[in-house]
Amino acid sequence: MKIYLAVALAATTGMRQGEIRALKKDCIEFVENDVEYEDQAIITVRENFAKTDGFKSTKGKRVRHVPVSKALAEELIRMADKNPHKDTLIFWSDSSPDTPIAGSYINKYYYAALAAIGITEEKRRERNIDFHSLRHFFNSMLRGQIDDSNLRLIVGHQSERMSDNYTHEVRERLLQIGKVSSNIIAFPKSS
Repeated sequence: MKIYLAVALAATTGMRQGEIRALKKDCIEFVENDVEYEDQAIITVRENFAKTDGFKSTKGKRVRHVPVSKALAEELIRMADKNPHKDTLIFWSDSSPDTPIAGSYINKYYYAALAAIGITEEKRRERNIDFHSLRHFFNSMLRGQIDDSNLRLIVGHQSERMSDNYTHEVRERLLQIGKVSSNIIAFPKSS
């Protein structure tokens, strides 16, 4: 379930793997008293986790806020509540109370999921698909759907040029990614 949630989070928010690994329960705020947005939550992205540096500020050294569905946020909270180390870390490591799940662990199971839907290691390498590709997917899918300045706020890009690097408007690629992601990020609405 951790890998599923990490992939869903990356695909629906554009968060980097290190930001996902560093995510804590207190970074999630549910939208209340607003009927129009009651099915949403806001994640405050303030930390990144790197194997060599541990917890540190985000790549752009800026705190940012990203919207997420209430259903996904609820699943993230449930995962944090299962943390055996009594910490608020959502993607905890079984072996250490001070570190999150390893990036290599996420990659291993992400690649296994890709293989299960027919994207072999050879195809994955040929198409240059890795976990960070989910960030490109998010940027590409939202490009043109929301104002570019708002998109940069969400993904943490400081320049339009950087957002342009992440946007892949080749229709076939988008359709292939959409076919894959529709099976990865489906969350039932909670009642």
